[in-house]
Amino acid sequence: MLGTRPLVNVPATRVLRGRAAFAYVQDVAVAVIDMPVWTEADVLTYLEEITTLGQRVPSRGSITDFRGAMFGPRERRVTVDWLAKEGLGSQVRTCLLANSALVRGAVTAYTWMSGTDGAAYDPKDRDRACDWVATGTQASGDAVLRALDGCYALLGIKP
Repeated sequence: MLGTRPLVNVPATRVLRGRAAFAYVQDVAVAVIDMPVWTEADVLTYLEEITTLGQRVPSRGSITDFRGAMFGPRERRVTVDWLAKEGLGSQVRTCLLANSALVRGAVTAYTWMSGTDGAAYDPKDRDRACDWVATGTQASGDAVLRALDGCYALLGIKP
């Protein structure tokens, strides 16, 4: 139940050897990742780091901008298995920021077919994306946007 989850606030913080920035706003996880190639070890390192920062509190929403390589099927499987093993489950709302219209379309089609609560936005529309992902959470869209922009700034990435 939403009201029983602890709320966590973590400012934008470098993780994954400086290749990613992560923040936590109430019950929304925020990440910007610039990883050129993923390995299983990288995925596990990332998951451990963000889970520790988020105090092992499952988020109700997440917003991620992959600026380098995105997770492939292997990385997604490692993530799902790790979350299940750790008892953390998956987020209620998941938002992907992507420059590619093709990727945004594929995510949209997947959410329609799977019934998951997900969306994809162009990074230029990050204010709308942050409002969307914050819906039904304790976080405000404005606070999520500030955290997202803090992640971009830490990595020197222009949104």
